[in-house]
Amino acid sequence: MNCWWVFSLLVVAVNFGAEGKQKICGKKIDLAIVLDASASIGEENFKLGKDFAKRLIKRFTISKDKVQVSVIAYSQYINIASRFNDNNDEKSLDNTLDNIVYEASSSGTGKTLETVNFEVFTEKSGARSARPDIKKVTVVVTDGWSGIGTEMVKEKVGQMKRRGIEMFAVGITNSMKDEELQVISSHPLKHHFFRLTDSMAENQIIDSIVKQVC
Repeated sequence: MNCWWVFSLLVVAVNFGAEGKQKICGKKIDLAIVLDASASIGEENFKLGKDFAKRLIKRFTISKDKVQVSVIAYSQYINIASRFNDNNDEKSLDNTLDNIVYEASSSGTGKTLETVNFEVFTEKSGARSARPDIKKVTVVVTDGWSGIGTEMVKEKVGQMKRRGIEMFAVGITNSMKDEELQVISSHPLKHHFFRLTDSMAENQIIDSIVKQVC
């Protein structure tokens, strides 16, 4: 057999093995995924953000006892596409993400974070915020260009952090605004602020988030 062919088979086998050993998180987490659907993102990047969300969800054990997921998309309007107390599983969350449309309007990041804080992380929406054994996590996929300005975003996200919600900022597009993305992120920044510029970056970012929260 050709040596190059043997080498290629070995590479495929190693990669398949690594894929099969990806960590699946089964801890008790309320996870909110927030997707920026504003005009500055662009439709292709919005699709990339939705694909990222799908692949992130696959790394968690979705159930009422383990990881609950809420999906929120926003531009001028805020779309709480799924809440923690919806009867979600991986397939239904995939369908939810497929059905979210690209609004392509202004970017209401501050108002959206306020909504996530006071309407999503609530008992009414199925959040288990009062339980000390439940970790609260929000992943925001945005370019950091909000209409409200960085200082107002800082105020809104500060309210979330004071409630113990761990914040991740995933910057999308090549013209992202670092200042606002860093304001959104919990500390240390190197574990909470990432750049999703293409599909090649997805695995590394997802691995880092799963490692951090689990």
